[in-house]
Amino acid sequence: MEQRIKDIILQQKSALCLFVEDDRAFYDQYCHQFTDRIIREKRILEFENPNRVKVTYEYDVVPETKSETTSDGILFLFLPDKRKSWLKIFYSGKRLAVPNSATIRDYLFKIVNIDLERLIKDAELEDDAKKLWELIWQEKGSIPCFVYEGKGIEGGVIEIVFYDFLDKDEDKRRCCCRLFDQKYYKYSFPKEAKGNSWLYVKSPNKFEVAVSYKDDGVKPNQNDDPEIQSYTIFSGKGEDVVDFKITVKVPRTLKFWYGALVGLGIAYVIVFLFVAAKAMYQGLTIKEFSPVYAQVGISIIAAIIATRGWLMNEETVLGRVSKWFTWLAIFIVAMLVGVYTAFMLVL
Repeated sequence: MEQRIKDIILQQKSALCLFVEDDRAFYDQYCHQFTDRIIREKRILEFENPNRVKVTYEYDVVPETKSETTSDGILFLFLPDKRKSWLKIFYSGKRLAVPNSATIRDYLFKIVNIDLERLIKDAELEDDAKKLWELIWQEKGSIPCFVYEGKGIEGGVIEIVFYDFLDKDEDKRRCCCRLFDQKYYKYSFPKEAKGNSWLYVKSPNKFEVAVSYKDDGVKPNQNDDPEIQSYTIFSGKGEDVVDFKITVKVPRTLKFWYGALVGLGIAYVIVFLFVAAKAMYQGLTIKEFSPVYAQVGISIIAAIIATRGWLMNEETVLGRVSKWFTWLAIFIVAMLVGVYTAFMLVL
């Protein structure tokens, strides 16, 4: 779209202008037949692994009283930030169909048709309104979620389920010598419901989750389980969009064990090299060099092998410490073979 045409659209202060400038505000203003009926919202984030999360939206809606606008058989549900994988929508236990992009585009064309005709006149364009709308729609790349309402959606619960990859928190600084690549995410929760909303976060298996926020409209629910976090989001209090920061982290006991094992391996390497060098300098033979040092090294290797067997199930968060264990085991084996071979050659 030419900049000249875009400038003319922005001067209109119309529905088309709102779509080009802020499509989220456009859907809130012109496609609110369903969203105005949401009285309660629950969002559940269930991490299947530290990278992928299963998201469930639950909307409690009241029956429609009187509709002054036609929906043409489709209803706007929400505007995702990006395309969602394996999206499923249920109402009263039945799955709802999602219209394709062309159907949604044609439905929205009726809202901006008058603005498009005015744009063609002001910009002196030769294209017809529908063709011009297709170009604007394609360039904007908006991906609203609509559903076919069929016989109409009365009061009840609508459930939306999909898989998502959350946005990473790039503001989080990480130490270059860290043992773990813990995951740091940002998650925005726009307040759609007229009443209170809830956010429920469940960590992946064998991990913990921590959630932080800066909003006085959010209250944590009492929970002593480090694998689950739950929050109440109050309507009419705090920001319209609540920004959460979510951390998927290694449990403290496991983190201590992994760190201690790496530290023990490094300490053993340093001590063994020092003792072996001193023994060779003093002219000791292999019979005079204590076998305890080799036994300790073998025990550390056994502990590393036993631990790394579980680490291989999750390489994204634990990949760094897994590499530390691998190289420590290789270095200890090479060091033991090298040192004892040197003693034998001297003998």
